[in-house]
Amino acid sequence: MTTWEQQLYIIESLPNIGPVTARKLLEEFKSVKNVINASENDLKKVEGIGDKIAKRILRVIDSGFKTIKSERYLKLKMDDDMIQQMEEKDE
Repeated sequence: MTTWEQQLYIIESLPNIGPVTARKLLEEFKSVKNVINASENDLKKVEGIGDKIAKRILRVIDSGFKTIKSERYLKLKMDDDMIQQMEEKDE
């Protein structure tokens, strides 16, 4: 994947952002970092970004990460640990 494709991929992962709007955001702000650091008002200046989408983007960016300790999470973690152990044995 090229740098350009990776940048689009990152911005497209934001809420309600498709490839067209991701490209508009990157063209406006020039980098992923600048998109992430943009204010709500700056985001809304980009065609396709209204009040709701700007707020959703900022909620994702500004929210702290919470670790989920559900049974499913623990099972996935155990599976990852087992895979890592098997890979280490193969080395």
